[in-house]
Amino acid sequence: MQTTNRAHDKVGAGQACERGNVINRKACLVPVALFIVVGCSLDDRAASVNVEFESLQAWTSNSEHELELLERYCVECHNATDFTGNVAFDSLALADVGHDAAIWEAAIRKLRAGLMPPAGEPRPPRAELDDLASWLGTGLDLAWDEAPNPGAEPVARLNRRQYRNAVRDLLAFDASDLIGTLPADATAAGFDNNALALSMSPTLLEGYLSVAMQISRQAIGDLATAPTQVEFRAGGGRN
Repeated sequence: MQTTNRAHDKVGAGQACERGNVINRKACLVPVALFIVVGCSLDDRAASVNVEFESLQAWTSNSEHELELLERYCVECHNATDFTGNVAFDSLALADVGHDAAIWEAAIRKLRAGLMPPAGEPRPPRAELDDLASWLGTGLDLAWDEAPNPGAEPVARLNRRQYRNAVRDLLAFDASDLIGTLPADATAAGFDNNALALSMSPTLLEGYLSVAMQISRQAIGDLATAPTQVEFRAGGGRN
């Protein structure tokens, strides 16, 4: 019996070792697979960045004609000396077209609208102005692809009107009088729901917390009130 048990123990140990080897191989394969996937993803991203950078460089290098148009029809007024319209094209670099996107986008709008060059000044044929606007748009698109910059979204809070409406919709409670005690919301460009203007100071936060406590008490009612049960019995009789 002891010999048999030892034989079974050896077999069991052998099976356990085989299972252990399988598990170890699987444990080793998982990080390797992750490394391959992540590595391929990073390589693809790096290759994409290189392609986008090279595309932007090619656009910059093949812009002699467009630069001549800017020099001939635009730089005479929009230069670092005259600085007409707070724009100096002679101080801008095409390699940094994305950094000066706001200026170039304004130039595109004016070219397409026929506002630039201004009336009475020499200007190229309409087709060349359209081509110049298209060229600038292509450069801005390439700069975005090479280095996207969506900007930052400010943290927004509810203004007093929005807060009142939210309380009304959630609790069916009119909190106009309580919320009216809060300071008036700051405005930006005539709007009081602009996130850039709706800051939250410690004092204002304390005011909102105080109002919220009062709203919760009045909307929910007396917490000390015990629950009640009412039974209604239908009387007998014919329908």
